[in-house]
Amino acid sequence: MIVNGNLAGSASCSGSAAVEGGINAPGGIIESGGSVSARFCENSVIRAYGDVAIAESIMHSVIETERELKLSGDKGRIIGGVVKAGLGVSAFSTGSSMGIPTVIEIGVSPKVRRELARLKKELYEVRTEIAKIKLTGVLKDEDSANLDSMRLKRKCILLEDKEKEFSERAAIIEDSIRKAKPGHFSAEIVLPGTIVLCGLDPIEFTNAAKGIRMGCNETN
Repeated sequence: MIVNGNLAGSASCSGSAAVEGGINAPGGIIESGGSVSARFCENSVIRAYGDVAIAESIMHSVIETERELKLSGDKGRIIGGVVKAGLGVSAFSTGSSMGIPTVIEIGVSPKVRRELARLKKELYEVRTEIAKIKLTGVLKDEDSANLDSMRLKRKCILLEDKEKEFSERAAIIEDSIRKAKPGHFSAEIVLPGTIVLCGLDPIEFTNAAKGIRMGCNETN
């Protein structure tokens, strides 16, 4: 798919997508079975199986790629938003002097991260429900035999089964992430607000730093 000019809405293609201008599609999603390239990306969501290449800047966007996100070496900036790259990210600068939160997640498939986030959300909701039931005191009252109490006890048993299931599945995913090869991140300038999540370990930059290289080698 080739777009002459700018892209201002949702788009989907099985192959690669090349946008000659920029991408500014608030509320829309650009999905590609291949690579995605554009001059800039603002307030948008990009999901790609292949590499994502942006010439100038990414601002307040969500970028997900199973491979690499590459920005221009002399002016490519990432400001705000979340970037998830299975292999790694290279840019000229990330974050901003204003400390705008800019999250960069590397080394893990975005699909895997989404699944882990979903499990953790469901685990939190289940545990919250269990806590509410326990606050009623029904579980401590062994002589309670009214219909509502019995329903709450059965519900708690079901919720505890779900809690165990979600917890075990989340632990399996986290273990696989820990054993996976780390991704790579490089930037000439890293400004405050940048958080690099390599696997499960976050590194937060509260001060400006130069020439940052993580997990990089001569082939990156």
